[in-house]
Amino acid sequence: VDGLFFALAVPLWFGHRIASAWLAYATPAYRSLLSTQRLRFVAAPLAILVACFAVLLAPESVLPMPLTERVVWLAILNYLLVSYHFAAQHFGLLSLYRARAGRASELTTRRLDRWFALVVGGGFVVVAEALAGSIAFQERWIDPLLGAVGAELFARTLRDGGIVVVVILTALMLRVELRSQRPSLPRVAYVLSLSAMVLFAFLARDPFLFIVLWSVQHWT
Repeated sequence: VDGLFFALAVPLWFGHRIASAWLAYATPAYRSLLSTQRLRFVAAPLAILVACFAVLLAPESVLPMPLTERVVWLAILNYLLVSYHFAAQHFGLLSLYRARAGRASELTTRRLDRWFALVVGGGFVVVAEALAGSIAFQERWIDPLLGAVGAELFARTLRDGGIVVVVILTALMLRVELRSQRPSLPRVAYVLSLSAMVLFAFLARDPFLFIVLWSVQHWT
């Protein structure tokens, strides 16, 4: 299964990044944004690039931290930013479906979409992966937060509570959607699919299967 995932998913992973960069910097569609939002599309990426190399290459007399420790904390920061990135994508797709249903101006629904995407599609995914032990360098920052005393009981409470909250939030989202004047079937389907993947993360015995689903859903 690992080999199959590698063969099928890695091309999607590379394609996702190459396509995004190509769209932003090499097509006419984003040319106006590149000229009007240089801080966001030009200055910020260059600053992040320089900052990463500065953190890795700075001598220990300037940054008193071993190189391996710097890599660990950059990986942790990357994981948190990627989790937010995935959640933001879910919000974007819910917004697109809302706009196609002629409800782009519904500010209350927009706020609900944002919170649902961030809490269910972001926060609870981090919790589920932490409980499964599948976060990179988890023993360095997650495990100390859980603690040794009562860790098993705390983990079981987090898992059960997370499942209950996800189900409740999903039911509330569906209730709001179905009671709207112009309900959207694609929005209903996306909410259900997102919640199903998060619940699978809590219930799956092997976190690898969830990582496959979660990653491929994003890259495609």
